[in-house]
Amino acid sequence: MTKLYVKNGVVQATHDDAQNVLASVYGEGTTIFMVPDWTGEIGDRAPQLSAAETDAAIIAAATSQIDAIADAIYTSSPSRVARYERKLDEAKRYIAAGYPNNVALADYPTLVQEAPARGITKRQLADTIVAAAASFAQLAGYIEAQRAELSSAVAAEASIEGKSAAAAVIVAAVEAAAAQAG
Repeated sequence: MTKLYVKNGVVQATHDDAQNVLASVYGEGTTIFMVPDWTGEIGDRAPQLSAAETDAAIIAAATSQIDAIADAIYTSSPSRVARYERKLDEAKRYIAAGYPNNVALADYPTLVQEAPARGITKRQLADTIVAAAASFAQLAGYIEAQRAELSSAVAAEASIEGKSAAAAVIVAAVEAAAAQAG
């Protein structure tokens, strides 16, 4: 897939799907379209898309931007995911046990080793871990809700500019929520 940055019907720039470049970089009124197999060049007229293809292209581009925002927050490292899951499990077990004072390293390795390294108690660390996980879960739910809203927001607009603006509002909302959480 290729992202086309189009202004006044002319391709201003192209980026591959992995690049998260905002439309505003190319000036007000620039719309991002995600299109497969585009072989044109910068300065060419944008491909003519049906209404459904236009909506799909704008939604795909916005979804790509939202995914890039989320990817910057959530880890894609399998070892880090495993450590965080273990850490959360450990914190929940510690809290469920009533915050015991004397615990074995084998039972709570993260809490026993990380809490003193951070200069806090095991209780504080456990509470922090659970609160952080809850915050990330809330953000994930918000991101998915915004992604779900994309289709109806884009479809509700009549013009390409309106559709692009509706998508941009949702992307900006996700970006703001991620920055606040992050």
